[in-house]
Amino acid sequence: MQLPTELHEAIVRHLDRQDVASYRLVSRKFATTGLPQLFERLHFRTSLQSLQRLASISQKDCGRYVKHLLWNTTGSEYEARAFLKDLRMRDLKYVLGSPTPNLPSTTIQQTPEENEPPNQAEPNTNLGVFLLQTIFSGFSSLKGVYIITSGTHPNAFTADGYARRTLLTSPHDPWPKPWKAKHGCPRCAGLCQAIQSPGRYEMQTALLAAHGASRPLSHLRVENLAFFAAKTSAALPGYEIGLRNLTHLELVLTAPNRALSEVRAVFEQVSGLRELKLWLHSSSWWEGVDHGRSGLRLQDVFPSEDSFPYLRTLEVHQVGVSQEFMTEFLLAHAQTLRTLKMHRIRLDPQGSWPELFASVRGKLDALEVVWLHGDFEDEIEKGGWDMDAPRGRRLEAHLLGEEPECPIGEENRCRLE
Repeated sequence: MQLPTELHEAIVRHLDRQDVASYRLVSRKFATTGLPQLFERLHFRTSLQSLQRLASISQKDCGRYVKHLLWNTTGSEYEARAFLKDLRMRDLKYVLGSPTPNLPSTTIQQTPEENEPPNQAEPNTNLGVFLLQTIFSGFSSLKGVYIITSGTHPNAFTADGYARRTLLTSPHDPWPKPWKAKHGCPRCAGLCQAIQSPGRYEMQTALLAAHGASRPLSHLRVENLAFFAAKTSAALPGYEIGLRNLTHLELVLTAPNRALSEVRAVFEQVSGLRELKLWLHSSSWWEGVDHGRSGLRLQDVFPSEDSFPYLRTLEVHQVGVSQEFMTEFLLAHAQTLRTLKMHRIRLDPQGSWPELFASVRGKLDALEVVWLHGDFEDEIEKGGWDMDAPRGRRLEAHLLGEEPECPIGEENRCRLE
């Protein structure tokens, strides 16, 4: 067991003599079997203390067991309006320890102010990227990063489509004022608050840091990710290179319609995907949007019908698609697609779900799992179908060739609100 020597000695002193041998045996057993599982997934926050603990693990032998990192940005003990915006060289030394290897000697360009568009700083001049790159270099088995952000309200988007980080006020503050008044917070000068973040900067930072550390990510999940309008420049240009090694991508999107071109730019870089999960955060996306049409259509963000030649799992929630594109997409991936999950999907006008399902039935050779749930609409005037449990299971069996009759048709169409 890789614990400090003094801690081992303290434990042994409090054990009976007959238990010492058993303890040493358990320690050796844990070091070989339990330790890899203990460090396989690590959680950290955007704070000096949390980053320091993460850096400490990366510098030890147990760092080689780390495979997945969960980065929680919903609250912070240090940064306020931008990720590590006020980070100084002495803070970097505090996190990484002294002496710190290969510290950048040039002036560091930081992220923009709230009312300014992102800058064009080079990736290697950003302290946040350098910090995570140094930490990630100690995780030789690193595969994926899971980024959690709080939902970005539509009011956070400016006229040009730029979403900025904001501080949430009470009662969302996870640290009550009486607690702050009693304990204080000298390190961050009272800036301990919950944070609303579009998540875009964190995603780019993680991708650049992993690539710079020669630990390219194969798994990436970002919750409540908000892309910006096409005319705004990337906060960290060059991050696209970190997308090319991804095999598993999960995105929970929350953004206005005008950001579709940037979502498409991401999918143009991930042709090697084997698993794709795409959610639409309806509470943010639908705000101020015409409810007569979906806020996101697959043909607008996927480069082509055969964009992902190795795709095995496709899971989409609350998106729209045309009948022609969906049919061609499924047929193009008929030899690889094994799992298909769809929830609350709307076809464009002139589309028909019965015709779509009839055109692909029996042609998806590799398909093993089908999951359909929620409202499936096509022409708004005619309504659609509520894929409750019985109907959904029958339709799934129909697509797999186990049910001869299609359970949806004009006779059982219902009006969906």
